[in-house]
Amino acid sequence: MRFVCLGLFVGLMALSAYADGHKQSERGSQRGERFAAADADGDGVISKSEFMALAEKRFDKMDTDGNGALSKAEMRPRKRRSSGYGQR
Repeated sequence: MRFVCLGLFVGLMALSAYADGHKQSERGSQRGERFAAADADGDGVISKSEFMALAEKRFDKMDTDGNGALSKAEMRPRKRRSSGYGQR
């Protein structure tokens, strides 16, 4: 009986470690995709101009009324989808 309990415990620990590693690899993959999207010329670094282009794109997306300025309402964070982002 002790060996069965020990086997179950070790199995659960291995499964937990696998799940944690899988979550981290998904996050790493998402980061890699975002980095590649920001690296417009594909040289492996994000230059200041690439960074600023990304910031301007985000600003334009947030400026819902298109007046070139962000109001408090436009600055409010949108509710995130249930993607697990930011959850631990």
